[in-house]
Amino acid sequence: VKRDSFNLAEALAPLTGRVFAQYVFGLGVLGMVTGAATMLMTINGLCLCELLNKPRGGWTQRIGSLMVALGVLAPLFYNQAAFWLAIVASVCCMTLLPIAYFTFFLMMNQKALLGDSMPRGGRRLLWNVLMGIACSLASVGSLWTLWAKVRWVGIGAFACFCALVLVVHVARKRRTAGDVDPLSVSA
Repeated sequence: VKRDSFNLAEALAPLTGRVFAQYVFGLGVLGMVTGAATMLMTINGLCLCELLNKPRGGWTQRIGSLMVALGVLAPLFYNQAAFWLAIVASVCCMTLLPIAYFTFFLMMNQKALLGDSMPRGGRRLLWNVLMGIACSLASVGSLWTLWAKVRWVGIGAFACFCALVLVVHVARKRRTAGDVDPLSVSA
């Protein structure tokens, strides 16, 4: 099967009809591209600031944000739209989604990060239950996607990633536990 835009849009035809499926698919790709480009530009600009230890804003962030714009050069090197990349991108996004959900879940429960804006009482319980459900469903979807696409290689990569997260977390805890504030030590 040649995975071009017409072939991929055919998957929607039973739901929407053949003609309307082309429009729905086209609008979906347009939405995905503009959303991804915006997020990538924002993230890349902020990451470059962090990497170079520069404050947010200014030329460092602008240059980092515009680095993503190099993607407009792709038509010069490829003569055909590679719609099959949408499938690869969706698999990658699905497998990484639980990381974002768990990060938000942990951030929502950090008083040092949110201060007075942290949810309290019943609202906090509700948000934690809803985020727990979302994290669980995203994890199941991620593992399902890994298994369906790459079987044991995907599960092995997931296990290695989890092990790496634990190693980095323990190493970070040891490093911060060993740091002593010189102002707090009494003479």
